Amino acid sequence: MLSELSQSISDRIISFKVQTCTNAYVGLISGTDETDPLYEIAIGTYGNTKSFIRIGKDFAAPKFSEKVEPVLNCSAYTEFCITWDDNTINVRRGLDVTGSLFLSWTSGTDLWPILNVGICTASFGSTGNWIFYAQGNKRYGLWFCRFRFAL
Repeated sequence: MLSELSQSISDRIISFKVQTCTNAYVGLISGTDETDPLYEIAIGTYGNTKSFIRIGKDFAAPKFSEKVEPVLNCSAYTEFCITWDDNTINVRRGLDVTGSLFLSWTSGTDLWPILNVGICTASFGSTGNWIFYAQGNKRYGLWFCRFRFAL
């Protein structure tokens, strides 16, 4: 979880780049534990063919704002910016809010308060390198994360 890196998400924005072939996940979590309710942003799933926003991590959960196109790159970083307000989650390409809109979902009710963010590259031996940025695109060395998960 990003809170373990002593980084605040109070500005409701996360800017990062990820290098992976498939399965990059970002969880906007309503508590301090990964088992708390969350909104999941799945990028480049199903062999880098689908991306979507859903409530929870259940594979059967409805998918919102689904895109069917490759987006990740095995050998280069892909940049994203995630923002949220009281009702909407936006995912943009690039490191700031001027990037092109990639995914967007507006809830019919207020979103849960987002208190934490979890990340992973998971499933089928996926590995990933993540670099996170603070506001103003200042790179935090602490935010470099490399994950390997195998099922």
